[in-house]
Order: sequence, then structure tokens, then C-alpha cells
Amino acid sequence: MRIRKAFMALNTDGHIVRAADVTPGSTALLTCHHCDCPMRFHRTAGGQQAWFEHDTPVLTQAQLQKCAYFDDLSLTERRQLALQRQLQKLRPVEVVRHWHCIECDHDYSGRKYCPKCYLSIYSREVHAD
Repeated sequence: MRIRKAFMALNTDGHIVRAADVTPGSTALLTCHHCDCPMRFHRTAGGQQAWFEHDTPVLTQAQLQKCAYFDDLSLTERRQLALQRQLQKLRPVEVVRHWHCIECDHDYSGRKYCPKCYLSIYSREVHAD
């Protein structure tokens, strides 16, 4: 479970406040504009812009799941699922074992390297039908 960062919240008057506009000494109560849950303000630090975070210790799992900022899958998990879907679409790799050299008209098996003329650039795959 993960709650994404929020960059806007509601103040006590019900107006939207951007995280970038909050003064560092402000102690006003801020709530999420989606679920009305209390929010904690985080100042700009380490190159990150200011942001709000849900005050998760005072909330239940059910309350958090109703919010639009709730993300049940992490980025890593989403990427793994996307990769698994892509892999399921791929056909299995077929290993070529039979070759025909058009330079010396020789059929052979194994690795792509003609044992008669010692070349591989003239070898073509032979389909076993």
C-alpha cells in the first residue's frame, strides 16, 4: 500500500492551498481535497518541492483506500506486471539445428559453421517439415 504525494490541500476555510504557497511557520489544519483526511506539510528539501502527506497513523485502511491518492501497487510492482504481460505475448525461441551451405551445397547439423568449406556466412536454416 502506498499513498502518493499531494501538492494541494484544503485549508480550514475550504480553499485549495498549494504546497509551494504554504509558509514554513504555518500551523493551519490542512485536509485532503479528496477524502478530507488530515495532511502533514513537508517543506522543500534536497531538491524536492514542498508536498503534503496523509497523516496515516490516525487513519484506517478503509479511509485511505477511498482516497484518489491511494495506490495499492508500487511502481516496481506495476512495472513487473507490465513486463509479465509482455512476456506472455512472446513466442518461444526456436533453436536452429539444421543448416544448408549454399556455397558448397552441403547439409549439416549443429552450430552454424560449415564443416566442408569452413564458412558460416553462406549457411541457411533448413526447416524440418
